[in-house]
Amino acid sequence: ALRAGPWRRLAWVVTRRRSVTGNGRPTRKSEGARDETNANAAREVLVALFQSEASAETIVSARGFRQISDTGALDALIDQVLAAQPAALADVRNGVGKATGFLIGQVMQASQGKANPKLIKELLAKRL
Repeated sequence: ALRAGPWRRLAWVVTRRRSVTGNGRPTRKSEGARDETNANAAREVLVALFQSEASAETIVSARGFRQISDTGALDALIDQVLAAQPAALADVRNGVGKATGFLIGQVMQASQGKANPKLIKELLAKRL
C-alpha cells in the first residue's frame, strides 16, 4: 500500500492547481499561486515523487522545471523574437491569427521551453 505522502504529492502534480509555499504547505491558485511547471515537467515530477522522499517543490527547483514568469526576462525574449521575425510581426498586425501562435512558439523555443506560454500571450497582446 502507498503511504499518504505520495498521494498528497500526486494531487499537487496532477491538478497543477496548487503550488507549494516555502514551508511545503500546498496553496490554492486563489491564494496567489500560479502554474509553476508545464505538463511535461509535472509528469517527470510525479515519477520522481514516487522514487524519492523529496517534496514536489524540491524536485521542481533541483531539476530546473520552474517556468520563467519574470516579465522582464520574457520581454527581453519577446524583443529578440520580434527583431528576428519581422514578417511574422507584420502578419500579426495584418490580422493573420496563426502568426501569433508562431511568435509564441518562437519565444518558447528561445527560452528552451521554460517560458510561461500564457504570460507570453498576454505580453505579446499588450505589445501588438
